Amino acid sequence: MKPLRITLFVIAFVALASQTFRHAYVRWLEPRASVLDKYNTQTEKQITTAKSLDELVALYDAAHAKVEQEKAKTAQTEKDEMHRINADIEPYKSESTLKRAINEWEEKAKELTELWRFWLAGVVAFFVGVWMMRRSDGWIGVSLVILAFSEMVWATSPSFRSFGGAQPEFDRLLVHKFGLSLSSLALLLFAWFAVLRPQTQRAGGPVPLQNP
Repeated sequence: MKPLRITLFVIAFVALASQTFRHAYVRWLEPRASVLDKYNTQTEKQITTAKSLDELVALYDAAHAKVEQEKAKTAQTEKDEMHRINADIEPYKSESTLKRAINEWEEKAKELTELWRFWLAGVVAFFVGVWMMRRSDGWIGVSLVILAFSEMVWATSPSFRSFGGAQPEFDRLLVHKFGLSLSSLALLLFAWFAVLRPQTQRAGGPVPLQNP
């Protein structure tokens, strides 16, 4: 059991540490400017500078109103149908671009909610597992601790980058993932120094778990 514990500890430590460094780099150090930024349309610039979902929705409302006006002025002909399909023609282009930005923002907000829920589930499993290990149910306790850190590693794993439409929400997600990755590392070190290592030292070798 001792080699298994050491192996699992190393795997979890490397995964969490590497993710923490990556979150910090992407959030605070990674270059984001591009030489092509000066060619962005007015709508793309507004999306980039938007600080909240409400701002994007307001922009979308205005663009959608222009689309409806365009439809009302044009008869339902084949030409009008082509305009509605072609995303490179205004005002359809702006409406489509803003819609994608809103969808991306909502996806990042959803991911942030899931991050906290799965991470907290891992925390609960961790403390229950440690409590059971200190009592007598070793196998169940170890299984719960493994489950706990599996949830934490998965929850704080890197996200897909934002392509400008939801950069503030993506940055907020990165900050939360960075903080929770550090917290997970702290819990992992606590589990090792406060529970696993003392048990191994008291046993003088591999620790037999009771009630397998």
